[in-house]
Amino acid sequence: MNVNQVPLLVRREIEATVLAQVYEVLKKRLGQEEALAAMTQMVEHTAEEAGKAFAAESKTGPSLEHFATIWDRLMAVPGSLETEGYELGRDRMSLTVTGCGYLKLYEKMGLAPELLPVLSCCRDFAFARGYSPKLHLERPTFIGQGDELCQFDYTWQEDLIA
Repeated sequence: MNVNQVPLLVRREIEATVLAQVYEVLKKRLGQEEALAAMTQMVEHTAEEAGKAFAAESKTGPSLEHFATIWDRLMAVPGSLETEGYELGRDRMSLTVTGCGYLKLYEKMGLAPELLPVLSCCRDFAFARGYSPKLHLERPTFIGQGDELCQFDYTWQEDLIA
C-alpha cells in the first residue's frame, strides 16, 4: 500500500503519535523552546517537499488554478476542515477555515498544547513555499493560535522569477 492511499487524517494521527514522542525526547534534552524549533523545522521541511511534489503533478506547471485543487482535496477528507467564503480569481484565492479537524484530532490525542500548531498550522506557509516562489500566503488569523478561524489569502505573483 502506498502511503498516499492512507486517509489523510489517519496519516496525520500516525505522524503525530511518532512526532509527539520525538518532541518529548527533544524537550528533555534541549528544553521546550529548542524542541519546538526542531519540530517546526522538521514539519516545515516535510510540508515544503510535499508542496514541490504537488507542483510536479501539474502537467502545465505550477499555477494558482492548480494549487487551488489542493484545497478541493483537503476539503474532501471527511472531518478535516470546515470552510466558507472560498473565492478563486485570476491571481488571488481566499477562504476561511472555521473548523480544523486536525487540531481537534491532536487535542483528542492529548498532545502537548504547544505542539498542536506545529503539527498542523506551520505546514501552510511551507507547503505554499515549496509549491512555487510565485505563491504568497497571508494568514492573519489561525485557530491554532487561539483565533476563531483561519483566514487564508493567497496571491499569485507572476512577475516573480521561479
